[in-house]
Amino acid sequence: GNPRTPIKASKAGTVAVVGNYPAWYGQYVVLKHADGKFTGYAHNSAIHVSQGQSVSQGQQIATMGTTGPSTGEHCHFQIMNAAWPSSNAGFYNPRPYIF
Repeated sequence: GNPRTPIKASKAGTVAVVGNYPAWYGQYVVLKHADGKFTGYAHNSAIHVSQGQSVSQGQQIATMGTTGPSTGEHCHFQIMNAAWPSSNAGFYNPRPYIF
């Protein structure tokens, strides 16, 4: 990826978490959506939202990066049942939601 690539909200929601977890995700954002699901965007170089902020679908929330244990610029995208799932069962395969 290009380190200047904007990371945009996949769906409207509220910013549930903005953090930096250097051992795993680097700089990351988690959004909570009206359907109860959460989306996570990790390894960002910059965050453009604050916790509690409402965001619209397509709004820039971050800039692509390679923070944390990453070997190159990319967006680590995930769909979850909680802001921080307690097990692997809390993660959804994003393929059915993207395609």
